[in-house]
Amino acid sequence: MLALVDKGLFDPDEEDEDTLTAIFASRERPASEIVWSWEREFPLILASDSFALRGWPVPVLKNVVVVNSATAETLVESLVELGVMRAGRI
Repeated sequence: MLALVDKGLFDPDEEDEDTLTAIFASRERPASEIVWSWEREFPLILASDSFALRGWPVPVLKNVVVVNSATAETLVESLVELGVMRAGRI
């Protein structure tokens, strides 16, 4: 979020409560309905285990990215696909 702020793509003072809740709220409770209608330019990144453990449907939207955090391997694979990190064989 700080990188988006630095690039002028996100200003918390300009966002509504639903957006801020979707980004910063605890994941111990169901995510706000905004997750299933996310229309921001930047992606909302969620962990798959938050949905699997609670039986929630996984949102399938253009700007919602669900990272597969089931195992260390799937987490790394998801982050590589997202372009957050690079990985290879040692």
